[in-house]
This record gives sequence, structure tokens and C-alpha cells, in this order.
Amino acid sequence: MLSQRTKFVGPLIQCFNSDVKRELEIFELVCIEVDRDGVIVDVSPGDTVSESSDTNTVHLARGQFFIPGFIDLHFHAPQFPQAGTKMSVPLSEWLATTTLPLEAKYADPIFAQTVFDRVVAQTLKHGTTTAVYFATKHQKAALTLAQCCMDKGQRALVGKVCMDNKEMCMCISNCLCTEETSESIQETRVFLESMVSLTTASNGRVKPVVTPRFVPSCSPQLLDSLGELTQEFKVHVQSHAWESDWQVDYGLQNRDGGRDLGLFRNHGLISEEGTILAHAVHATEDEIVELAKSKIGIAHCPLSNAFFA
Repeated sequence: MLSQRTKFVGPLIQCFNSDVKRELEIFELVCIEVDRDGVIVDVSPGDTVSESSDTNTVHLARGQFFIPGFIDLHFHAPQFPQAGTKMSVPLSEWLATTTLPLEAKYADPIFAQTVFDRVVAQTLKHGTTTAVYFATKHQKAALTLAQCCMDKGQRALVGKVCMDNKEMCMCISNCLCTEETSESIQETRVFLESMVSLTTASNGRVKPVVTPRFVPSCSPQLLDSLGELTQEFKVHVQSHAWESDWQVDYGLQNRDGGRDLGLFRNHGLISEEGTILAHAVHATEDEIVELAKSKIGIAHCPLSNAFFA
């Protein structure tokens, strides 16, 4: 938190978006004024900066410049400790042997706090000022991640992951990854209710996002209930879609020939607040057109797609 208003003066480089094209804009000198809560309140030409008793002024050093903060649309926060490992195995094996056992550890609040502190600090260090996070199935761990974002000043959407379909459990021995349907619904409601005060305390910078992991991991009953919660709490939705061929085949074979976009829509999971679907490798041309019409965001994840699609 800043003790008073601060003016930052220096060059600014950003992309200008219009309906016609994108252009790179370079401003030799701008003044960015930030209030006590770290919120940008004004951007003006930097050659007319006036000093005042209630404002600090910071001039960038030669060679430094401002750029907009990065936005990460798809970040599995609990997978941070395993980053870069097991990239040569199929997705199903990667989940069973590495990811799901690791995610089970977030039932421990101390472990969750330790990792999530590192996640948020590291992403901020790399310039990610906004992130859309998957947490785990544990609603207390998801709240811990949201609190870390608020404490460190990162804008974020944070989701408690939902999985109840035990037929799709990939755990090697005991099932660690799924919940009972009623438990998943109730814990999601508790998470959304708990996030109301945190969203208010963060001035709206940290919000919840309803997070079914993907269609195969969720029963139709759970997806229906998550759709109802989405409408009740008026929140964003995130999930995976068309990530791999076996995921697509699952919907075709087990959900009456359904494909991801149609299934999410039928279950009420296309939110007016915004929906983000990760990967979309196997979306058809018609589905791509529909995504654009519905203003659904796609987190493409090229490295993950190259290994697992």
C-alpha cells in the first residue's frame, strides 16, 4: 500500500487495438498517477508534471520504460512445484502419476499457503498483474490462493476445482481427485459465499470463478448445479475444452454425442460475466465462429497443446 499518491514518469510502450488493426504505440514521456491503494487514477503527458506536498514523484532511469501488465488466462497454481516435469508422457499418465497426487497435498493448509505465496510472488515478479487461477478441489486452499492475491496486490479470478465423476478417476490407488456430487456443490457454494467479503475488501480485484475441471470429470448433475450457482452469484466460468482427442471422444460417447461448447451451454455454464475455455485444440470451424459470437475467451496454451493435445 502506498502512503500517498505517487506519480511515475517515463516512456510508455503499449499496443493500441482498434476494429481495424493493432498498432504499437510509443510515448516518449508520460506521467502515471497512482493512489494510496495502488490504483491508477490518471495518465497524462509527462512534460507537465507538477510537484505537490501530498504526491511523490518517481522518474524512471535511462533505459527503463512502462508496459501494460501481463494477463495470464490459464494458470494451474497447484502445479507450480512440478513445472517442467514429465513432459514426455501422455496427458492421462501425467495426471495420474504427477499432477493429481500433488494436488491432493493442498488439503494441508500450510502446504497450500507456502506454495501459493510463491506462485503469486513469482508471477508478479514476471510482470503478470492479472491471472486466472485453477486452485484444487479444496475450497479452503482456493480461499488461501485468493487471499494471497489480495495481500500481494494481484488482480485475479480464482476457482475451486470441481470433479465428481469417479469413473474418470485416474489416481493409481485410492481416489484422491474427486468429491461426492453433493460435497462439490456445497463446497463451491461455501467458496462463492466466502469470496463475497474478500472481493469487497480487494475493491473488486480478486473474484471467484466457477471451475468444472472439464466435461469428463463432472457428472451432468454437478454441471447443472454449477450452472445454477453461476447464475445465482453472477460470476465468471472457466474450464478446459477440446484439449485432447480422448476428451472430445468422451463427450461424443458418454454425453449423447455432445461436444464441449454445446454441453457447457446446455448446463448454463456460459456466463454473462465472462467464460474462459482453455486449449480448444480440436474445436471445429463452426465452433470457433460460435465462440467469437458468444465472446468466449480462449486460453490457447501452445506449449501444453504441443505436448498433450
